[in-house]
Amino acid sequence: MNHVTSQGLTPRMRPLSSRKSATLSILDIGTSKVVCLIAELNPAEANERLRGRTHVARIIGIG
Repeated sequence: MNHVTSQGLTPRMRPLSSRKSATLSILDIGTSKVVCLIAELNPAEANERLRGRTHVARIIGIG
């Protein structure tokens, strides 16, 4: 099964307001191991922002 969209290989998250925080999880299933990351996206200060980025990620769990 191939999940190709017009924007890339996988669907993207819906846009997040530059003033809101969000929690997300990432699951990476490989051939010999599985890794899960839990991260919190927090709005970045105007002087900390990278071009095209509105949030900074803070890892809150790894398993």
